Amino acid sequence: MEIIIKYWSQITVLLGVVIGGTGFILKVLLNWNLRKKEITFSKIKETKIVELRRFYSSYINLEFELKKLFHATAQDRAKDVAEIQQRMPEIWKQFYLDSTFLRIYLSNNELEIFEELKKELDNAQLKIDFYRLDQKYKKYDNDLIKELLYIRDEVFPKKIPALLKQIELNFKKDFNIK
Repeated sequence: MEIIIKYWSQITVLLGVVIGGTGFILKVLLNWNLRKKEITFSKIKETKIVELRRFYSSYINLEFELKKLFHATAQDRAKDVAEIQQRMPEIWKQFYLDSTFLRIYLSNNELEIFEELKKELDNAQLKIDFYRLDQKYKKYDNDLIKELLYIRDEVFPKKIPALLKQIELNFKKDFNIK
């Protein structure tokens, strides 16, 4: 007890240095951890934007080619249809690749919209292919023609743009853009 009374000022300074030093070290470690998480989060957001851009690029290419195929098939331009059909596997492959990479960064809610978009595009391709088979064998199914008209009048001009608008709104919300 005598040591404490005799050296009380030195003990106070020593305690102050130890507590202050510990606090400083904790602050530095906490700031470092927060900065590390911030950088990781920032990188993920940046990568998500890059993947979204790639997805949109491959989507626009696929939609463009599907519409060209639709019109060429409807107008019975066999040469154009053959050229487009030759390019379609590579276009679909790129679309699936880009959408698969983007899926890594999407929430379940966002995934549903992308799946709906993919389903609509797959369905359009399938119906066009069925119609081409009907053309080849000179058999025409009225239900198939109605479905193709629905794709032409509803899916491409209304349903797909609505899905894309929903995707855009989700990303704006995700990035706090008004």
